[in-house]
Amino acid sequence: MDGSVINASLITGLNEPSGLAISGSNLYVASWINGTIGQYSTNGATINDTLVSDLGWPFQIAVADSFIYVANYLSGNVGRYNLDGSTSNAALVNVGYGASGIAVSGSTLYVANVYSGTIGAYSISGTTLNSTLITGLVHPAEIAISGSDLYVANQFAGTVGKYTTAGAAVNINFVTGLNYPQGVAIAGDSLLVTNFGGTQLEFANGTTVGKYGFFRFLCG
Repeated sequence: MDGSVINASLITGLNEPSGLAISGSNLYVASWINGTIGQYSTNGATINDTLVSDLGWPFQIAVADSFIYVANYLSGNVGRYNLDGSTSNAALVNVGYGASGIAVSGSTLYVANVYSGTIGAYSISGTTLNSTLITGLVHPAEIAISGSDLYVANQFAGTVGKYTTAGAAVNINFVTGLNYPQGVAIAGDSLLVTNFGGTQLEFANGTTVGKYGFFRFLCG
């Protein structure tokens, strides 16, 4: 992972892609405007560009076990779908208008809401465990989990905060100085951040290696 471009147009023709998840050799992409989730191979071939449709502004998605979970910004519903696109439960959880980041860890589903500034914890069967597990966030857009650590991109604060999956704050300013961070992901010991308002790709030591609005930091 040295930042070099492999394929800058692996998948084209998308309409405001908002969420991305990988499972095996399959790539799932949420289209905000179209209200769909498309399925593609990791080499870019289209399998089904409307695998799931009629969604309400799908913001982020997560794949766990045999299900796709999608946070619908407009309706506030978190829907659960089978990998073949069929509906398991279109309204598994409702967190209100502004449902955004979503992550699954074991039997727990974590969902962020940009307007309430919260992350709630729910069972994967839809039971509410703690709807305000983490509070005081500033437009939380996306969540990433590594072990017992939970990372959240605060768009309006320009930060990534680090918490435990039990909701305790570890470092609310784990990464600062970002420009509207929208996505976070974990790869090995690296925390990857898409910087919506940025123009540089940086490693943890701050060395600029390209211009792709993407940052890499150490998780430690």
